Amino acid sequence: MTDFLKLNNLSFSYSDSEFSIRNVSLSISEGKFVSVVGRNGSGKSTLIKIICRIYRNYYGEIFFHGRNLKDYEGKEISKLIAYLPQHAPVYNDVLSVRQLLMNGRYPYKDFFNFRTTKEDDEIVNFTADLTGVQDFLEKPVDRLSGGERQKVFLTLSLVQLNPMKALKGKLLVIDEPITFLDINHQLEIFALVKRLNVDNGLTVISVIHDLNYAMKFSDEVILIDSGIVVKSGKPNEVITTDSLRNYFLVNSEIHNLSGRNILNIINQYDE
Repeated sequence: MTDFLKLNNLSFSYSDSEFSIRNVSLSISEGKFVSVVGRNGSGKSTLIKIICRIYRNYYGEIFFHGRNLKDYEGKEISKLIAYLPQHAPVYNDVLSVRQLLMNGRYPYKDFFNFRTTKEDDEIVNFTADLTGVQDFLEKPVDRLSGGERQKVFLTLSLVQLNPMKALKGKLLVIDEPITFLDINHQLEIFALVKRLNVDNGLTVISVIHDLNYAMKFSDEVILIDSGIVVKSGKPNEVITTDSLRNYFLVNSEIHNLSGRNILNIINQYDE
């Protein structure tokens, strides 16, 4: 069986002397929700930007659906992999939400013809209904709350993948989706992404800073330290008191409440 996503000896450097990612080899199965965790500066965001082809001058190989990632054409891969950055891209805020979401149809357009079609309208409406943003499609982007804005940009990523033709076999890559959101919106965003993962077969790779969310929503967790994958596996195998002491430098307790592990940070670990 061909791996959905396979990384072989992946390395990346921002300069000639300092590697951000070193000899990373991973296999990610289709249909999984995978969290990437680690301290600030560990290489998490760099890794997912390489997977999304934002950084291309890497060493090693990446295979997606058994094919070298570098062999895909730009629009071809954009129909299969979408990226939701930590900070929303800069758009003209006078756009309505509907106008913004139409940008997700770019991979399906000819360079000289970007006219909106009935199919475009159907896909935007379908995706907006899927994510619960249909009630403010005509609202200007600059009038959105933080939670609404994040849901809209998640919707934009999904429009790019065209959920009307199924999300199975496609990949959503997210760089910390809940920055600056209140707890209610944090849970809403994660629950929405998890529902798309479970119900629609969408494979998800997400950088997550809150380890309790990683334990709650993930099928697998990848722990990176200084550009190296030090542990990977099920959440309860990776997020342990030993891991937190060794790689996050904190003392912690993990309690099982109603079948779910809950992490409690006690204090900093003093070596």
